[in-house]
Parts: sequence; C-alpha cells; structure tokens
Amino acid sequence: MKRLFQLAIPIAACFIATITFAAGDLKIGVIDAEKILRDSKGAKKAQELLREDFQSKQGRLTSKEKEIRQAEDELKRIEEKGKPEDVKEKREQLVQLVKDYKRLQSDLEEQFKKDKMEATQKILGEINEVVSSFAKNEKYTLVLEKKQYVWASDATDITDQIIRLYDMKK
Repeated sequence: MKRLFQLAIPIAACFIATITFAAGDLKIGVIDAEKILRDSKGAKKAQELLREDFQSKQGRLTSKEKEIRQAEDELKRIEEKGKPEDVKEKREQLVQLVKDYKRLQSDLEEQFKKDKMEATQKILGEINEVVSSFAKNEKYTLVLEKKQYVWASDATDITDQIIRLYDMKK
C-alpha cells in the first residue's frame, strides 16, 4: 500500500504537469526537506534545545551510575567478610539498581525520540507554510520534495530560497 502511494505521487505530478503544460505556463520547484532540516537556523536551534534538554536529563543517569558503582564496591566488601544473607541482599539491591538504570535510560531515549519527532513535525509544518506562500507568490504550478522524483534539473531547486524565507520568518 505504501509503495502504491509512493508511485501515485509522481504519476499524479506527471498528470498535472501534462495538463498544465498543454494549458500554458508550467513552473515546477523542488525542495530538499532534509537539507532544510539540517541547515536552517530554526531547525538548528530546535535541535540544540533538544540536545540541551537531553543532556540535562543525562545527569540523572550519571547519578544512577554512581549509585551502581557504590553498590558494587559495597558488595565486594561484604563478599570478602560478610554473611551469606547480607551478600544475597546486597546482590538483589544491585540487580534492582541496574534494572532501574536501564529503565530510566530507555525512558529517556524514548522521550528524546518522541520530542525530536514532534519538533521535526512542527518545523515541517512551518516549512510547508513557507513553501505554499512562496509557490503562490512566485506562481509555481507544482512543488515536489526531492525524495518524490527520480531526476530534476538543479534550476528547479528552490531549497535555498525556502531556507532563507524560513529563517527570516523565525
């Protein structure tokens, strides 16, 4: 189904282009969304904010790591001169600390991925608004995303213009 949809977009674009070409002026633009997400100031700022947020949360992982190391050291001391029941209890505590650490790590990674996806979707929405406005003002018939076609002349690439407009908007 996804493959069918991927084929439908270029076919529809060709159909529209054929009709428009027959009717008169045809102006096609191409954007590279990945480049916009990589190079625009707004996207870079969003990525930096995400990174800072993630690094601040990394501190919790670091403190858990210290707890685990301390528990390991304590377990070694208890194993050398402690009672078997103390050793067993300390091992169970260590296992629980490791589980908590792994759970926290997984939760933080999942939250980071979710936040990154939400930020990307927000930026793409803003970019779509800029592209729509630009296309209407410049009288483009069709604007395609780079992944949706096989080949196009570099003359049709409007990515840098969109980046400039998006950065001015931000």
